[in-house]
Amino acid sequence: MHVKKSKELDDNSPTKNDIKDAKVIAQLVKDGRYAVPSLPQGIYAELREAMKLGMQICHSNAELLFTTALASPCVG
Repeated sequence: MHVKKSKELDDNSPTKNDIKDAKVIAQLVKDGRYAVPSLPQGIYAELREAMKLGMQICHSNAELLFTTALASPCVG
């Protein structure tokens, strides 16, 4: 569970400060309310990286099309 959500559940206040964050994190660890991240290995790590690169390429292409359209309204 994320610290922000835990803060809101514990005291019904979404306010943010470092002291409160530290207390919330300490309480989460003490109560065992955390998850150990699982990082993919082998082919799954490669697939994850390929998907990330594919999304970056799509984003770059969209940016390029947008800036080209702004520079020249005739391009479409």
